[in-house]
Amino acid sequence: MTDTANVNTPSFSSLTCWTIADGAAGHQSQLRGLAEAIGVTSIPFDARIRFPWRLLPSPLVSLKPATFRTTENVSQLPSPDILMSCGRQAALAALSFKKSYNNSAFLIHLQDPQRSRSSFDLIVAPEHDKLQGQNVIQTLGAMHHLSLEKLQEAARIGPVSGLDKLTSRFIAVLLGGPNKYYAFDDNDVQKLTEHLQAAASDDLQLAIIPSRRTPSKATAALRQTFGEDHFVWDGKGENPYLSALALCSYCVVTNDSVSMISEATATGQPVFIEMLDEKRPAKKFQQFHTAMIEGSFAKPFDGTIEDWMYEPPDEANRVAERVRQELAKKWPNNKEKANL
Repeated sequence: MTDTANVNTPSFSSLTCWTIADGAAGHQSQLRGLAEAIGVTSIPFDARIRFPWRLLPSPLVSLKPATFRTTENVSQLPSPDILMSCGRQAALAALSFKKSYNNSAFLIHLQDPQRSRSSFDLIVAPEHDKLQGQNVIQTLGAMHHLSLEKLQEAARIGPVSGLDKLTSRFIAVLLGGPNKYYAFDDNDVQKLTEHLQAAASDDLQLAIIPSRRTPSKATAALRQTFGEDHFVWDGKGENPYLSALALCSYCVVTNDSVSMISEATATGQPVFIEMLDEKRPAKKFQQFHTAMIEGSFAKPFDGTIEDWMYEPPDEANRVAERVRQELAKKWPNNKEKANL
């Protein structure tokens, strides 16, 4: 994977950075990926809106620190130079923390903040969000922390949490879960099962990795069908997600997760998108799926397996270069902030 950073761009390793998510694992993956690409050490935590403010639309939520429940005692943390957030609740928390703890912090939000867009120094949003502006950087899908180096290291370590029961090449099957657009119901599970049965063969097994959002009923049904001859993670032991991506020959990902589809393309292996039925129009998801398919990063999954090649997207490093340029403008002569 090519590092797109300009060799003349200063290092900002001395900066203090908070990465704020709202409980979604995919959001922390995006934040971690950008922080690592920028070259800063980050303090990750979640911030969620307390009751009753969480019932209000974003413009009406109070931006006082007491509005947010955090997994860190922020008053005890070093005042941040950079605040990075991902998710609606995290965006509001970042605005609050900037005002309360360090009003000069450089503020970056991933996705649409849905409030005070001009208050953010940079907004990094997927193309399908259709955001535009001088402070907006568009990305193909979601950034993440996976890299060729991390995948190679995971491959060197070898299979974990029972993946070693597989005796041949395998498909990493990454499962999301219900959201406001997709039910992930019995019909979806039945269709997925039929597709996986068509794809599996004597020399191609399945490694099925549920996420925290995957309904237990769906996992149980897949385990009943595939647990004997394939691998279905039971949620115990080390999460085999990274190991499965590093060692698989193909990926199948349910279409409800932009993050997991984006992470799957880091492998450079063929990625297939299992199209769950929509319970309401999912225009942004559709636009994302179309972009991935038209870019030859992925194909719809119908049980057919085929091979093709592509260059994995490297959005984190591309965005990080722009961020470092903006940070150099903010601290052009401060040698303690930028190691010039």
